[in-house]
Amino acid sequence: MRTQVGSCTLSTSDLTLDRPLPITVLLADDNEHLRDAIGRHLGSDPEIEVVAVAHEFSQCIRLCFRIRPDIVLLDVHMRDEKSVSPEQVKTSFSETRVIAMSLWIDDETKQLADLFGALVLLDKSSLAAELIPAIKRCAKA
Repeated sequence: MRTQVGSCTLSTSDLTLDRPLPITVLLADDNEHLRDAIGRHLGSDPEIEVVAVAHEFSQCIRLCFRIRPDIVLLDVHMRDEKSVSPEQVKTSFSETRVIAMSLWIDDETKQLADLFGALVLLDKSSLAAELIPAIKRCAKA
């Protein structure tokens, strides 16, 4: 189909995307420097777009409801972790895939990530190598 727009003629093939839409990510971590570093790292991949950042659980929940990202990248030990229950977080992210991250991985952290509904729990020390592949895997899940 061809459409005349001003002095231009467009066909429906002109309106198709040459590449798939990026995977949208909401990044939640209470450490500003780490948030910035992760954001830069994710920005290096054209298939991923950080659409919002949060520094606490309550802010992350509000942004998730408003933006509806594909993935929430969630620090499971943010400063306000006692202000919301894991069940409240999991319910808030019911339509979004969660990747949990932490500076330390112990049984309590694994249990917390599971309560949040995380598909994956990543050690922050390995994010450079593991984060982008994990996001792409989880987006396809």
